[in-house]
Amino acid sequence: MTYTDNTNVRIPMLFGMSREDNEQLAMFETWLKENNVKYSKVYSPQWANFPYALNMRNEDAIMFKLRFGL
Repeated sequence: MTYTDNTNVRIPMLFGMSREDNEQLAMFETWLKENNVKYSKVYSPQWANFPYALNMRNEDAIMFKLRFGL
């Protein structure tokens, strides 16, 4: 069995990147930067205009999910 070091945390989208979704994503990114969490945005398909998930280490993902109730 293969174990990965990273995981994708799905971002809850209300209206497909409306203004509220952009504000929530900015809040997520601010919190991640304040806590020195390395992350990347995951787009599916790759040419999509908005991310559907954030990729980060497993330990950081647990902390992120607990903080925002995801």
